Amino acid sequence: MRAEETGHQAGPGYRAGPGYRAEVSRAEAGLGLTAFIGLRVEGHSRATSEQIEHALTAIPAVVSCYVTSGSDDFMVEVAARDLADYERVLLDQILAIPAVTQARTTFAIRTVLSRGPVPLTHWH
Repeated sequence: MRAEETGHQAGPGYRAGPGYRAEVSRAEAGLGLTAFIGLRVEGHSRATSEQIEHALTAIPAVVSCYVTSGSDDFMVEVAARDLADYERVLLDQILAIPAVTQARTTFAIRTVLSRGPVPLTHWH
């Protein structure tokens, strides 16, 4: 989709090709709180995992999700406005997923490095 089609103006030298994506800082978007939530689930099976993955990826505040080894089954990164917003996401959305039995949260104090996608030069 071209910038003009979304109601945005393309700047000088603007070119967008396949795979283009715009990035906005979380702080500028009003998402000042980053939480990493370790989830434990019951009923370990492919079907259960797929149901949980589907539910988590449908939550807009979830910005990354991993299946993990160790004491937690999933690690979820959430971007929220504040603690009240985080609490709403946790209680109303994440813990509402039937197979999720436990959540442990660690809050980021500040971001030291956040590279996003790995650049193609990583493999050279």
